Amino acid sequence: MSTDDRLLIIFAAIFFLAFGLVGLSLPKLRLWRWADVIYYPLGATGAILLFFSNDMNRTLIQIEAKQAEAERAWRTMPNLHPELHLSPGSAGLLAARYEWFESLRDLADTCATVIEGDCPIYREYGKAVRAAFGSVVVPKTDDPVAVARAEEQFCNAGLAYVTRLDADTSISLNAFHMLKDSLAALSRGAMIDQVKTGLERDITVQQMQLRGIIDAKEKAFTEPYLRLHRQHALDLLGQLSWCATREDKNAESLKTFDAWQAEEDNRARSRQQFERDLKAVRESNKPSALQQTIHMIQQQWWPYILILALSIKFGKASAGVAEDISNGWRRLGSRISGAFDTFGNSVTSTCVVTESD
Repeated sequence: MSTDDRLLIIFAAIFFLAFGLVGLSLPKLRLWRWADVIYYPLGATGAILLFFSNDMNRTLIQIEAKQAEAERAWRTMPNLHPELHLSPGSAGLLAARYEWFESLRDLADTCATVIEGDCPIYREYGKAVRAAFGSVVVPKTDDPVAVARAEEQFCNAGLAYVTRLDADTSISLNAFHMLKDSLAALSRGAMIDQVKTGLERDITVQQMQLRGIIDAKEKAFTEPYLRLHRQHALDLLGQLSWCATREDKNAESLKTFDAWQAEEDNRARSRQQFERDLKAVRESNKPSALQQTIHMIQQQWWPYILILALSIKFGKASAGVAEDISNGWRRLGSRISGAFDTFGNSVTSTCVVTESD
């Protein structure tokens, strides 16, 4: 126990005893009428000082309560790792498929400043490859989730590439639109050989119809476009047919995994935010000059002021029971006096009887 603690105890004992005795001896003292007027404002002031001085602790308690509530909710509803059903994939095979499109982009770069021959057509292909496959990243390992995600990106990019060719290429005669229909037919269960034969036939019919209505000069201009678009559509059917025929369980499993991962990330961010908030309150919440003054008054002076007020309140209480205590003492004195009188009479009677005998 420190010196300040002992001093406070001695101060309380002296003032309580003093005001208690004054209350008993002077129950009509005018001071007792003011006891409540003094005590209650001081009590309210003490509560306000306590509230102000504990501002940081109160903030910490609020944050810790929210943190505990969040942890309880997470324990009640744990974010269990989902069971994934992914088709086996190969990062090497996917890289080989992606390299086929990269070769188109590289060929377009080679043709960047060449206007003769097939270069204008390849530049269209290269531009479409950059637009569709710009975000595709082939994983370095055969991690099932990474490979499945990359396959989804690749197949979506492949379909976007075909759509862009359908919209932007010159003199394609709907070759790439027919390619999209062929891929859709494969996804519905059609046989690849039949679909390829049908696509080749439909493109040929379209091109023959065009050749039949244009002159020789126009044929010379359009022939490279017709030839390359026809071959490119057939090559793309071979490159993307596996996308159309593979099962949907990879996509569903990835959605489930992404939802689980998003919840894990959300919980991790929430925990980090709680820790940052607690650290900020503990380290950067420096008390102001007013708060320091209030804290000093509360810690050093307020206990003595409050004890003084309580002593006055105790003196008033003592004054209120002074009459009862006085009456009690008088009754006790009367009883003791009566007991002595009875005892004296008894002794006297005994002596008289003895002398008679």
